[in-house]
Amino acid sequence: MGFQMGFRMKKEPVLSALERAYQTHRSASEVLHHSDRGSQYAAQKHQKKLVEYGMKVSMSRKRNCYDNVCIESFHSILKKELVYLEHFKTREEYISFTWSSTA
Repeated sequence: MGFQMGFRMKKEPVLSALERAYQTHRSASEVLHHSDRGSQYAAQKHQKKLVEYGMKVSMSRKRNCYDNVCIESFHSILKKELVYLEHFKTREEYISFTWSSTA
């Protein structure tokens, strides 16, 4: 797993999260990378990294919001049971807590 926070939805945080995931799990034999069709995931630089890392690419279908229902449901539960029960003063505090909780 890899994640990164940013103030805007740009490709840099996505690339950073991808790098973190790769460094953490590079020994896995086969990795499936699923995303929606956001411009940050479709960016050439991101797509090239996926190929370089040997990841199998999966993107949701056009105009089909149901492709990501499982992961959206998981994120909802994760937020309710982990994130929303805590109060954070800074983004750094949240990132530190989240990263230590997923390790």
